Amino acid sequence: MTKARTLANFDPSASTGTACSFFRRVSSDSVHQNISNGKTAINYGTEIFDTGSDTNSAGVFTAPVTGKYLFTVKTTFGNLRTTHTLIDYWLESYTGASMTQRVRGMTNTERDFSANASDYHTLGFTTLMALTAGDTVVSNLYLTGESGSLDIIGGSTNNLFTYFQGHLVEE
Repeated sequence: MTKARTLANFDPSASTGTACSFFRRVSSDSVHQNISNGKTAINYGTEIFDTGSDTNSAGVFTAPVTGKYLFTVKTTFGNLRTTHTLIDYWLESYTGASMTQRVRGMTNTERDFSANASDYHTLGFTTLMALTAGDTVVSNLYLTGESGSLDIIGGSTNNLFTYFQGHLVEE
């Protein structure tokens, strides 16, 4: 029987040897992704660290082992308009091409963003997901209303606004 590794009872000397933690952000301070209506994967193109080399250049995570993983995603938006009627945000896991889980974060609906167009608006959440080795996890945004020029504010390595991070908590 394999001893479970959790944050509460973690003992590095008892580790199974699977190192898995990552922290990624979008590539620049203000990323004009010209997001159109529908689903768009957020590109976390800058790696801050990735102990197991488990993310690709866009920030898609691949589980190295079967276990429970804790993920946090946060995205800060600018240039929102009255015609942006819905911004939905989630993590999806896939086994091959088939989606197996969707965890939804915060949703803003029917909000007039125009009065504060120069302000930033942030959506984010933390979740625990059970994954099988080889499953992938991607952060998605769903937008309805006006298309184009929705800004994703990245910040800098020392002042992060938009990021995706995760780590293995139990094998």
